[in-house]
Amino acid sequence: VFAALTNQKLYSVSCHLHMETSDFLGGLRPVRQKPDDKEEIDTSRLFEWYDGPLVQAMKEDGFFLLDEISLADDSVLERLNSVLEVEKSLVLAEKGSPEDKENEVELLTAGKKFRILATMNPGGDFGKKELSPALRNRFTEIWCPQSTSREDLIQIINRNLRPGLCLGRTDSKGSDIAEVMLDFIDWLTHQEFGRKCVVSIRDILSWVNFMNKMGEEAALKRPESISTVTSFVHAACLVYIDGIGS
Repeated sequence: VFAALTNQKLYSVSCHLHMETSDFLGGLRPVRQKPDDKEEIDTSRLFEWYDGPLVQAMKEDGFFLLDEISLADDSVLERLNSVLEVEKSLVLAEKGSPEDKENEVELLTAGKKFRILATMNPGGDFGKKELSPALRNRFTEIWCPQSTSREDLIQIINRNLRPGLCLGRTDSKGSDIAEVMLDFIDWLTHQEFGRKCVVSIRDILSWVNFMNKMGEEAALKRPESISTVTSFVHAACLVYIDGIGS
């Protein structure tokens, strides 16, 4: 959304445990001639440098997103320290020196519009860790709590629910499904066996997606299609009941 509002290009990388600096800086790759490339290539060069998403974003004054940044190793993320300073600079030592300029490495300096964004789940989640204090202090941290407002959840359900699906009245336009969904979740989380259940929007959307899929089958009038009420019950069992070992 930020990139779209400012009409800037967005580059992104999904971080993981085995991530390397080459995943966002770029690296040397074998020289390949494209089918539509009519220019002669230098056959003496076996490898050439390809810019990674971070380098491209810096050169084009764009946005660079590190998704799930906490999954990457700290030693890899340290490579970003100079980019996160006020100067927004990066010494691209991995690229090496040009043939006409020995012992010189490329120094990139991003423009004023360049931005780095990062997302992560809370460090307390299973398998997650906190960022190092040095890296964390270089970001402006925005905490996004889970949405538990009934009004918000109803809007999310109705937004993603297939048009025409409803449990009762034909003029309800799916609003009855959202209400009954949340009534069941509220009941479940207040039971002895359901108090430890963590109800997330992802679970609710899984419930909705199952009903949408069954709604498509019913619309095509396939023999294996089931009613909206039946799909509603089956989806609730799959998402919630099966998870507690019933």
